[in-house]
Amino acid sequence: MPENDGVNRSHWKDCADISECESTRCNASFSLTNRKHHCRKCGKVFCGKCTNRRLPLNPRSLTVDFQNGNDCRVCQECYNEERQWSKRDQDEARKSKKAVRDLAEKLQMLRQEASEERARLLDELDELREELDETLEGKSALETRVRELESHLASTALFAQVHKRKIRSDSTTTPWKERLVVASPSGIKYYKAQQSIGSVDLSSLSLVTGCIQSKHSSPVKGQSSSGLQMITKDGTIYEFSMPNGEQDVDLWQKHVDLLMQNERESNPGTPVAVHGHEAAHLSENEIRKENPFKMGWLSKQPGKTGFWQKRWFVVSDGLIAYYKSKSIINPIQQLSLVNAEARQISVPGKSLWCFQLFVPTTNRLFVMEAPSSEELASWLSAIKGGATYAKSLKLGEGNVSGQGARTVSDDEGSLPDFDESGSDCDSGDAYDSEDD
Repeated sequence: MPENDGVNRSHWKDCADISECESTRCNASFSLTNRKHHCRKCGKVFCGKCTNRRLPLNPRSLTVDFQNGNDCRVCQECYNEERQWSKRDQDEARKSKKAVRDLAEKLQMLRQEASEERARLLDELDELREELDETLEGKSALETRVRELESHLASTALFAQVHKRKIRSDSTTTPWKERLVVASPSGIKYYKAQQSIGSVDLSSLSLVTGCIQSKHSSPVKGQSSSGLQMITKDGTIYEFSMPNGEQDVDLWQKHVDLLMQNERESNPGTPVAVHGHEAAHLSENEIRKENPFKMGWLSKQPGKTGFWQKRWFVVSDGLIAYYKSKSIINPIQQLSLVNAEARQISVPGKSLWCFQLFVPTTNRLFVMEAPSSEELASWLSAIKGGATYAKSLKLGEGNVSGQGARTVSDDEGSLPDFDESGSDCDSGDAYDSEDD
C-alpha cells in the first residue's frame, strides 16, 4: 500500500513496464518480495533497499524544507545530492560566520585606532593652542617693541651734509649748495654755518608724492647722482643729493616716511604724503572732503601719432600725477590743476568715454580714455574739484614734475583749441608728446 506522505505525484514515472531497479548500483529485478518504490523527489522507480533514505520535502515544490516539509522516501542519489548541497551551505555558512567575525574584529581594531588617533589629535590641538597663545603673546610683545622703536625713531633726528637745491613752482631752479640737513619731528630743516636758513613742514608735503627718490646730474664730479625730492602742495620741489648714494637715500626716505606717519597719528585731521603705489590702499574717508581725491587707470595718447598708453593717474592736493604703474614710486609727471579744464570728446576708433584735459599752467593738452561711463563722470568731477581746490590754495602757475617733465614756453605756439574730434590741435607742441 503506498505511503501517504501527501507529496505531489505528477512527476512519477509509470512503473508498469519497469522490471528492474533504476539505480545504476543495483539493477535488481522486481518480484513479490522485492517491490517497486518511487523516489518522491526525482519520480524514478527503485527497490526498497535503494529508497531507504528520507528527506523533508515540500509537498508542492519538492524542495528540501526542514521546517515545513513532509518526511518522504527518496533514492540514494537524491539524498546524496541534497547532502552535498547541505554540506556546501554549511561550508558557506561557516565561511560567512568567519567573515563576519573577521569584520567585527577589524571594526573593533579600527575603532580602537580611531580612538587613539582622536586622542593624539586632541593632544596636538592642545599643543598648537599653547603655541598659538605663546605666538600671540610674542607677537603682541613684538608689536609693542616695534611701536616703541618707531616712537623712539620718530622722536630722533637724522642729519647729513648734502647738496640741496629748490625747484620753484614757476620752474626756476636754485643752484646746488652744500647744506647740513636735519630731519626731525619738527620738520626738515637745513643749515648754513650752524644757522637755520629754511625748513619744510611735514604737513605741507604733497599727498600724492611726498618724499620720493630721484636721479639727477651730480652736483660734484664723481659723486653719486642719487637723491630725494620732497614736493610740497604748492608745487615747490626740495631736492637733496645724497653723497653715499642709494644707501643714504633709502635710509632718509624711510625716516621721513616714519616722521610723516607720526605726524599723521599726532594730527588725525591732517593728510600725509602717499606714494602712487600706496594710494591704492587709501580710503577716501582718510582724505579731506574739500580736497578731491581720485586714482585709477586711464589710457593716454602720447601725441598726435603713437600708441595709446595705459597709465596710473592720481588726482589730489590740486595736482594730477601719473605713473607707469601703481607700484612705481616716482611719477612720470605731476601738474598743477589751477584753471584746468576737462571735457568729454569723441575720438575716432575709441570708445565714447574719452576726454581731454587742458592744463593752462604749462599749455599742455592731454587726450585720455576712461574704462567706463561711470569712471568718465568720476574723473571729470575729480579734475573739476581739483582745479577748484588748487585755485583755493593759490598754487603757483607752473609745472610740478617728478621726472621726465618739461615746460612749454610762449614761443612754442598759442594756447591749443579744444577740438571735439580729439585729433589735431592748432598747436602741435602743446600736446603731451614726451616719451613715457
